[in-house]
Amino acid sequence: IALDLETTGLSPLCDRIIELSAIKLTPKGISTFDQLINPQIPISEITIKIHGITDEMVKNEPTIGEVLPGFVTFMEDLPLIGHNAKFDIGFIVFNMHHLGLTPSNNKVFCSCQFSRAIFKAMPNHKLGTLAEKLGIALKHHEAFDDACASLRIFAKGLVAVKNEQKELAQGLKESQLFLLSDFIQNNEWELPERLKLIGDCVGEQKIIELLYSGGSHKGIFRPVTPIGLLPMPG
Repeated sequence: IALDLETTGLSPLCDRIIELSAIKLTPKGISTFDQLINPQIPISEITIKIHGITDEMVKNEPTIGEVLPGFVTFMEDLPLIGHNAKFDIGFIVFNMHHLGLTPSNNKVFCSCQFSRAIFKAMPNHKLGTLAEKLGIALKHHEAFDDACASLRIFAKGLVAVKNEQKELAQGLKESQLFLLSDFIQNNEWELPERLKLIGDCVGEQKIIELLYSGGSHKGIFRPVTPIGLLPMPG
């Protein structure tokens, strides 16, 4: 299953899913999932410029609570592929937790990481660049198109190294992020107290300073604009 989301922003802790799309390939054939979602919060102009989804377009659509149980059934325990999959899976597992849905043993693969391992000569590994270089049609930031593109990128990578077992094994190893069920062990789903200030800054896009505690930059402050906080296993 290849999947992609459009969201109101970049952090599951602050933002909501507004579109969930996927394509599933099994020996039985191809099936799809494609649904706009009412986030129940306003969509900012910044994100509307990226994906073109407005408040008007989603106001009569179902909520994530109505959509996600059906998507979990659609996923079964099949492998999942996404481009920069940590982002999409972060939103999905965060919402699964809040809806009381138990993650299955789906392996999660990142087509971006797979591309880095297989297509080393690419100028970069952005979805748009890879689609152009590999001859894949793409309307970027349309969730279903992005899901299909990530699947085709992964497939072309498999074909490129089908006779190179060592390279294939390494590429799959580097691109497998975790199991969806790994998140069952994570009991800290709410933002920890020590990070709540960062959470506020994410929502308001406030610049913060990080102080390095080790490495070659130990003791140096670095100003950053935090754009998202993603849940990860552990």
